[in-house]
Amino acid sequence: MSKTELYSHKNLENTTLFAELAPHQYEAFNKFALNCFESGALSLKEKELIAVCCAHTLKCAYCIEYHVRLAKKAAASDKQISEATWLGASSAAFNTFATLKATSKWLEKESNYSQVDSNAIHRNKYDSCEIFLLNCRDQTSDQNLAMLSINAGLMTLGANRSLIDSTLTAAKNAGCSNDSILESCFIAVEMTAGACFGHSGQTASILNEDS
Repeated sequence: MSKTELYSHKNLENTTLFAELAPHQYEAFNKFALNCFESGALSLKEKELIAVCCAHTLKCAYCIEYHVRLAKKAAASDKQISEATWLGASSAAFNTFATLKATSKWLEKESNYSQVDSNAIHRNKYDSCEIFLLNCRDQTSDQNLAMLSINAGLMTLGANRSLIDSTLTAAKNAGCSNDSILESCFIAVEMTAGACFGHSGQTASILNEDS
């Protein structure tokens, strides 16, 4: 039995097979994607930069290549794309760091392990993590876009509601409009489906083996 390559341009090309085998789903997704990336409260370039962030939180190689190229085509600079990449990394770390803090509270409750002691012993790790998160956000050229990207990244990670709420509050306080927030959220939804669609190319490649 032959094996398909896990990451191959051919796999991505083979997704067109679904236009024949699942035409309604294929067409509906493509229409949804087009609608999500239309310019509105956010420009195409801004949406593609958010997509680059989400591509990294989703760890989708197909998405990374596809949306980095589209971001460049939409006139995003190398610096902006690099910033979006690090916003993806920081979104993932932010989500996990919140769980770490919850674990610290649990240890205090269940094991009488004082958070004061924990913070003292592990202070350098807490501090360096927070500095990393702040630098990824604060050193981004467009602060509003940074907040929207982080929120979108958190959405793709299935972050808890309180973490998303705190991020949205910060975005609103930074001056992000309601429509820009919703548009960035739709990018997160599209990217989550798109990552699955990109990898479905491997399924299509396997189906093509018998055709």
